[in-house]
Amino acid sequence: MEQRPATPHGDGDVLETVPRADVRLLYSAGYWDDPRSGALRWRGRRYWFNEADQDTGVFDIIELSDEVWAVEDARHADFQRFVGTHTDFDEAGTRVGQVHPAALHSRYYDKWLHMPLPDPRSGRVVARWRYDGAPWVAAEGSDQ
Repeated sequence: MEQRPATPHGDGDVLETVPRADVRLLYSAGYWDDPRSGALRWRGRRYWFNEADQDTGVFDIIELSDEVWAVEDARHADFQRFVGTHTDFDEAGTRVGQVHPAALHSRYYDKWLHMPLPDPRSGRVVARWRYDGAPWVAAEGSDQ
């Protein structure tokens, strides 16, 4: 497996840079041409990811509290129910699912758009990884 150098973090700590193949994308929450934030699996645990630098494709891997995950899980379940499953990824890293009829979308947005949510970016950044333009294939533990 390719070793990548650690990345300096703002507080002086050095963060491990994780190879893309070690990350399995679960779903995106923010998307603009490519995923910008969402949930992923790394080392057998679920984490949040958030784009740290748009110009370089570097993402923070963020550890969330159980309380933040509970809200995020409820929000994502409602998104899947009323908007669609098109932001989800399968085991091979391919986007799957469909968009539900527009008439249902307001049932999600009316509830969540104005609800104050815990900010997933407020968790502890534990590592970084870089999106390299390859498909979001993420066979956890592989060296692809």
